[in-house]
Amino acid sequence: MSRSASHASVLAAYAVIDFLAVLFGYAGSSERTLEEFYQRLHPFAVPFMALFERERLPSRSALSRFLAALTEAPVEALRTLFLDDLLSRPLAPASTEKQTGGLVDRAGNTWVVFDLDGTREAARQRALPQSEDLPPP
Repeated sequence: MSRSASHASVLAAYAVIDFLAVLFGYAGSSERTLEEFYQRLHPFAVPFMALFERERLPSRSALSRFLAALTEAPVEALRTLFLDDLLSRPLAPASTEKQTGGLVDRAGNTWVVFDLDGTREAARQRALPQSEDLPPP
């Protein structure tokens, strides 16, 4: 069996939703790498995939081959589908209402959550320069 044929057979064992489930989970996680995400997810793989009505988690190598095989056309098609879905579900029922996202707690209080820094972790702290002409830290 050729290398490309074996890759195709492994990818054929999964549906696109299997890989999207992993990517959605990773996007919502705090893990820095897919490898860390897979390690953290491993004990919960079956219930996690059941959320997407799937039976098993794709292997890391299958996900890697899937991502390597993607071309611009399917990525653009998925982007368009997700955007259309997002735009078809307005945040407020009437276009005249304020459309602020947020979380509503059990008491009915709305909390707006935002991130001022687009990174996933706090900035690295650095030592302050110290010299005779600078004040002490």
